[in-house]
Amino acid sequence: MPLEPGTLRVRLEFAKDIKDCDIFGRQDPYVRLRVGDQQRQSKVCKNGGTRPVWNETFEFIISHENTIDMELMDADKMSYDDVIGRCAVSISKVREHGRDNVHAPVVSGKKNNKQRGFISLQLEFKPHSSNTRPGPHPTSASYPLTLPTPMYCFPATGAAPPHTAMTPSQQQPVWPHTGPGCTYSYTHPVHQHPVHQHPLQPYGHGYGCSYGPMPPATTTPSAPEAGGFASGIHPTWPVVRT
Repeated sequence: MPLEPGTLRVRLEFAKDIKDCDIFGRQDPYVRLRVGDQQRQSKVCKNGGTRPVWNETFEFIISHENTIDMELMDADKMSYDDVIGRCAVSISKVREHGRDNVHAPVVSGKKNNKQRGFISLQLEFKPHSSNTRPGPHPTSASYPLTLPTPMYCFPATGAAPPHTAMTPSQQQPVWPHTGPGCTYSYTHPVHQHPVHQHPLQPYGHGYGCSYGPMPPATTTPSAPEAGGFASGIHPTWPVVRT
């Protein structure tokens, strides 16, 4: 089965109980890392001795590679750098699970047959196919329903109120003239917003005679007869009290 390509992230943490190559003073360790044709190098841990600490992270683009090769070195200013030890780490487990913590044993000696300490690593693998996987499709539930905001319009200050026509049911009838005496006509004043109904005057008050407003006639008036009165309507003369 072919290996899936991806990105390998290696965090180089520390080393412990490694070989000491310096007779005087403390050695200055650093690590060379190689995955296939790709090489990386850590910083030098000055006076790190047998327990150097780096805490550095490196990335490798891998396809069929399955091993990290490391070489632990001692930096010298006056001569060539010394080899402290070597180690190899398999990355098959991190390919399968995505993460792995490793204490890689360091072997030393001319035949690389003596273990002297270890190097602590944290590995992480991310396949490239995970970057191209489509995300979930949005559903209608993902979008909240937004209702329009109600708007209210108010007339400007000082503006004239709008004209409101009265319906026939709101208009008061005008009674026809019945001849001499009192004229029974009453027109209700028009008010705007709201319409106030004026109460009727008490009986015998507010008019020229002793009667209130005359109720509307129930018969259809005909042509005037002699005397100036319409048929069907009989006026009532005011009673004069002495």
